[in-house]
Amino acid sequence: SSLYLKTSTMAAASDLAKGEEMTDEAAEAAVDHVISTKGWLKEGEWEHHPMFLNHDPDIKMTQEKVDANPHLKAIQSLIYDGKTPEEIAEHFKQAGNELLGDRGEKGWDDVLRFYTTGIDAGGKDAKVNSILHANRAAVKLLKKEFVEVVDDCRKALEWDETNVKAAYRAARASLNLGLWVQCGEFCDQALKHDAENADVLKVKTQMETRLEQVRAKKAEQAAKEAAQTTGTAGRLQEALVERGLTIGPDLYGTGPLASKAYVDDEGTLHWPMVFLYDETMQMDAIEDFDEDANLSSQLSVMFPGDRFMPWDQQEKYVHDKLATFVEIYKGPSGSDTMMKKLSPKIPLSSVLKKARVPPVIPVHVLPEGSEALARFLEDHERA
Repeated sequence: SSLYLKTSTMAAASDLAKGEEMTDEAAEAAVDHVISTKGWLKEGEWEHHPMFLNHDPDIKMTQEKVDANPHLKAIQSLIYDGKTPEEIAEHFKQAGNELLGDRGEKGWDDVLRFYTTGIDAGGKDAKVNSILHANRAAVKLLKKEFVEVVDDCRKALEWDETNVKAAYRAARASLNLGLWVQCGEFCDQALKHDAENADVLKVKTQMETRLEQVRAKKAEQAAKEAAQTTGTAGRLQEALVERGLTIGPDLYGTGPLASKAYVDDEGTLHWPMVFLYDETMQMDAIEDFDEDANLSSQLSVMFPGDRFMPWDQQEKYVHDKLATFVEIYKGPSGSDTMMKKLSPKIPLSSVLKKARVPPVIPVHVLPEGSEALARFLEDHERA
């Protein structure tokens, strides 16, 4: 097999020679002379030509070197002259198979080039094309290029859906990619044409085992998360009862924040909060506000006095010149609300006692001494 390409070339050279009234012996002698003398090649190039590829297991063939040398290109063309695309495809299928057997891992890249050349020949033989894709996939499977393995196997199966090896290799690659459903589908396709195939049945069993392990792990994780959620909800309910609080409906369309209240490991209740600037119809949301914190630190960051919000054209909003009110429900049922004044310097917990509150605490913020504050007080009942 190590002389396969050389023999093919000599046969093609002989055919060409006959057209030029050259004897077979003369053509073979000419090729042997080229191989033995290598006089027309640049130093260091001859061993990279596919004609001599199998003579040395360490040879690295590159098509670029062939293309760069007109003599190499001419001899390479002898293989193809007068051959149909189907014959070329078959030739490189056989050449790839033999090289893989001769050189093993060292020849993987060259074998891939052979199979690719056979595919690119554009032959119409469905069986040969299917085998070329499946064989290229086999080498890529050895190289752990699993995505490309699946791509090649799909093409192989498009040419020949009965190609069990292609379906099997696609199943193995899918297994390594963690694509359990896809792996099962390829296994089923292979078993459809070879129901007792031991290799395919083994992969299917491995897939089912791993899938069951994944499902079990997911179920365990879901159970843990459910337990944590239940525990969190339980702690929250206990904290609300301790403070005499109940939760009513959301007030200002802050639904995404409505489930954010929680109790930390120290037993402190944390609330989502929304600041409402009634004068300008603006608002800000705060996802986590500690019940033991006061508003002063938050307001000093938002309204420091040396810079102002774009909507505060009159520069009235300064942290130590603001009035703040918490909006709570008036009773244990119904939708009516009232305002409870909250000094920015005292903790939120001081006003959130024995009350029914929205899931997101609304805090109304207005400038002290402003007409907006006066109207606000006239319009809203205070606790």
